[in-house]
Amino acid sequence: MPDGLGTVITLLAFFLTFSRSAYIVLLITTLLTVLILLKRHSGEPKGRLQNLIKDGFWTSQNDERIISKILLIIIIFGFIIFGAIFLRSIPSTVSNFSQSSLSLRLAEWQGSWSAVINRPWWRQLAGYGPETVYYTFFKYRPAVYNYSAQEQIVGPNQIRNYYLHLLSGIGLIGLILYLWIYFKILRRSYKNSRDNILDTGIFFSLLAIALYSFFYYQTESVLPLFWVLAGVSLSGGKIHFNNIYHYSGKLLGILFIVLAPFLFYGLGCAAVADYYGSSYPSEQNFLQAVKLNPIIDAYQRNLSKLYMLEMLSLKDNNKNLALKKYLQGKEAIDKALAISPLDIRNQRQLVLVNYYAGVNLNKTYQKENIPESVKLVHMAPSDYMSWDMLGLVYLNVGDLNQARSAFLKERSLNSSGPGVWLHLGEVSKQQGKLDEAINYYETAVRISHNWGFAVNELNKALELKHNFLRTK
Repeated sequence: MPDGLGTVITLLAFFLTFSRSAYIVLLITTLLTVLILLKRHSGEPKGRLQNLIKDGFWTSQNDERIISKILLIIIIFGFIIFGAIFLRSIPSTVSNFSQSSLSLRLAEWQGSWSAVINRPWWRQLAGYGPETVYYTFFKYRPAVYNYSAQEQIVGPNQIRNYYLHLLSGIGLIGLILYLWIYFKILRRSYKNSRDNILDTGIFFSLLAIALYSFFYYQTESVLPLFWVLAGVSLSGGKIHFNNIYHYSGKLLGILFIVLAPFLFYGLGCAAVADYYGSSYPSEQNFLQAVKLNPIIDAYQRNLSKLYMLEMLSLKDNNKNLALKKYLQGKEAIDKALAISPLDIRNQRQLVLVNYYAGVNLNKTYQKENIPESVKLVHMAPSDYMSWDMLGLVYLNVGDLNQARSAFLKERSLNSSGPGVWLHLGEVSKQQGKLDEAINYYETAVRISHNWGFAVNELNKALELKHNFLRTK
């Protein structure tokens, strides 16, 4: 019955999260469970399936039934319910394929694979180091990813395929070592599962995690669970050590016991910091999150965004206070970059906070922003938004030729957006090329009929041309 209760909780979790990957993993794991258990019952006189349904799934050495057929009924009932929900979602998923998370996931896979095969061969083998996916993904990702409306939301800090994520970070050698270790753990738990119910549960849990890794990354809640299960599996059973390994194992055990309180204290601080960092966005909450967990760059980045918004709200009423907010936002994002210098989100935020300060407070900040904007496009050469930001910075400082070059590059990556045509029109207008500017503005209006700003700019350009012809 405890196992049956665990099954109910698991099915409830799948229902609440509505994870399609979890449904697939649940189905595959359940089928493998039934096949393995049928094989174990193959030597018994009764029919395999009949014996399995009648007496339950697991048997101990004393031939006692541990889980009754109630578990089988729960699983069948669960599949009927969730299968109906899943089938009901298929038409909407297919019809919205271009906007769905499935298309984004495929783009992430393609981008991460491109990030591997386009690197030098020694980087393909060794990688760039753990958690460097942001650098490699944005540098090599396919340009088609730019057209996703959720591009900024679904970030590739974790590729939604844990094996590709490892391949991008620690290379082919690291991935092979990881798979080898995983295989050893699975084999050990499978061998022990014949005589140990705990190892049976560990085996199928690790198997589910391995399958789920094809569709998602190992989250902060899954990773500790994986290593705990792996440790229990490897420490159980008959493991023969010589004296050196025996005493070193004891020493490591004592060390773990001594350090465990500090470990749990750190985990507690991280959990509370995550609560503050993900709750209501306020300066006090973000500062508390930073205090509890200063090694996470996301809290500093969110704090910088908050200060930037406050700067923009104060720019017309209190310049001095707006300047103070800018400096606070700049300091926060500098700290985030010190933690994760290759995270493109941090570089984007630095460029943004400098840009708005240059537009609204002092143009000196904009001139200082040019090298940071150039660095941004080097980090993500196929990201049209990075080129758009670079073009706006050049436009704001009056370097029209460089601005035009950046916007033309943006157009080559994403010609369907109205913004790039509007910006090209502004450059042409300031260069005195009114006919060219009008053509650009008309294209922007054609793409976005209800964009009042583009319509106003088009009317202004037409009026300038009319006045010029009249005076001529």
